Amino acid sequence: QQAIIAVDEVKDILYVADEAKSYFMSWDLNSGDYLGDIPRPFTGRIKNMLVTENGNLLIAPVIGYFPSGDYYLWEQDLEGNIIREIKAPHQDSYRDSQAMLLHFNSKGYNYIPYGSDTVFTANDDRLIPAYLVDFGSKNEKLSGKVGGKSFTYRFESERFFCGKIYSLKTSETTTINGGTTTRTTGKNEYLILDKKINKIYLNERIINDFSGINISLYWISNQRNSTISFAANAVDFVDQAEKYLDNPDADSKIKARLEKILPTID
Repeated sequence: QQAIIAVDEVKDILYVADEAKSYFMSWDLNSGDYLGDIPRPFTGRIKNMLVTENGNLLIAPVIGYFPSGDYYLWEQDLEGNIIREIKAPHQDSYRDSQAMLLHFNSKGYNYIPYGSDTVFTANDDRLIPAYLVDFGSKNEKLSGKVGGKSFTYRFESERFFCGKIYSLKTSETTTINGGTTTRTTGKNEYLILDKKINKIYLNERIINDFSGINISLYWISNQRNSTISFAANAVDFVDQAEKYLDNPDADSKIKARLEKILPTID
């Protein structure tokens, strides 16, 4: 089962959701103590969740045929009481992807449905369109055909909005031993809107790491102090850091920080 996590940055509490459990789990990040189970009003698959300014949990379930699937979002307190809910259309089945549905944008919350080209602002009881990524009549939204495009929300701060546009270049289906296999190739571009000057930039890659790894490989979080953070596996971090330290052209300031951090990781 996939674990979904959220962190209360004020109280230093870690919350974990598991679709197989009818409750949330919580830990004190300072002591490591388990703080107990938190009742959950709806069971079913959860895509991601965030902690609100009031310390409540804001949950985005996977829309589908299970109890939680009737909602785009719901907010609850730590006793399991519903604070607010945003209903979704009933669906007899569900779709999933690697993309998160719910995002914190430094002031409020945005939501983007699976496969959508529209980013919504989560209001008290409804989703309100905030951004539309218009691919134009010649570049229709990706539907499995060459030339189609799709959009993935990446992050948003007070000044910047960032998403990824994928363009399908080739698609080839082959049949082997009665089974079919489809191979595709495509191109990723990052769309960055500078809201301060109302200008859009397109870049094929965003590198913001000493290791030179593409931002797409990270889970991205926008914290309440307006910091955009990327989470990396500790093993991968150590491996990349050691390679960086062996590079004679590495930045001396970054090397000094890595040499200080590495001994603290077990």
